[in-house]
Amino acid sequence: MTRLPIARLSQRLRWPLFLMACMISSVLTFAQSQRTGKVTDEAGKPIPGVSVTVKDNAGGTTTNEAGEFSINAAAGQVLQFSSVSFESKDVLVGSGTQIAVSLAAKSGTLSDVVVVGYGTQKRVNLTGAVGTVDKKKIEDRPVANAMAALQGVAPGVTVTRNNGTPGGEGYNLQIRGFSSVNGSPPLVLVDGAPGSLISVNPNDIENISILKDAAAASIYGARAAGGVVLVTTKRGTSGKVTVNYNGKYASMRPSNVPGRLHSWQEAEMANESRINAGQAAGYTAEQIEWMKNPDINYVPNPSGSDYLYFYDLDQTDLILRDQSPMWDHNVSMRGGGTDRRSGCTNTQSWAVSSRK
Repeated sequence: MTRLPIARLSQRLRWPLFLMACMISSVLTFAQSQRTGKVTDEAGKPIPGVSVTVKDNAGGTTTNEAGEFSINAAAGQVLQFSSVSFESKDVLVGSGTQIAVSLAAKSGTLSDVVVVGYGTQKRVNLTGAVGTVDKKKIEDRPVANAMAALQGVAPGVTVTRNNGTPGGEGYNLQIRGFSSVNGSPPLVLVDGAPGSLISVNPNDIENISILKDAAAASIYGARAAGGVVLVTTKRGTSGKVTVNYNGKYASMRPSNVPGRLHSWQEAEMANESRINAGQAAGYTAEQIEWMKNPDINYVPNPSGSDYLYFYDLDQTDLILRDQSPMWDHNVSMRGGGTDRRSGCTNTQSWAVSSRK
């Protein structure tokens, strides 16, 4: 038996091994073939922006404006389809290269009842931009009025404070943008009548609908140019009487309170500023010494009309509380077709302190 040298044997096997590697590569390429398809809703309309991924694999793609997609996947793998407002769906890849997928809308979103115009509609039947606010988001917040409770809970709605006076807080409400000099605020309707969110108890609210665009708010005319906020309060229900109690406690603290210098420090800085500007000093050395002396409370004017110096007081620390408690107790009774409500709110502001 003739033995071939190892070098000649490896040369003879080189081409067969190369052809075998090419065949294996082509089989793997065929196994991971490109799959194309289209994603539609239950009405057959394309859904753009649907996320398409291979289960347990990194990477993926999204559908285009026509709902079409293209992705590499092998037979037996699972494609996962997900999109906002639609139920997610898993599809097993077969031998075909074309995949048609239909996604069902989330029932919880389309079945929401929205107040519009002179009645109510399900969200699935609406074409305008309408938002709703869950009453639980409002009830659970430690605030005394619905305007404050609306801050940060509705997309496209901006609520800012324009007055921090305790008991007289003011708010600005804008829908889809900011107000201007000639702009009009949104129209607020409470149970069908023009009103204000500040005067509404958050615990009495059943539903809030926000009409954001012209199509949704056109029924209300020119006053709805800035949008419409529709508030529906709770009403009695027939059947067994139910009594609900909601109690909240909150502790409020003043924030971002600027620290003040002592009077003598402010006086010295004011003198330095006036001297640098070529003016005479506003405070004498004697007055500054009065400010530094803790035993001098005030220095009367010899004429008796005014004081030459009054005690170095920190007015902020004197007036503001370190913390202000708030209790909110709300009792409601529903049933028998009537609704009787009794509520009590005790808000102790930090405007006046009794600890000094």
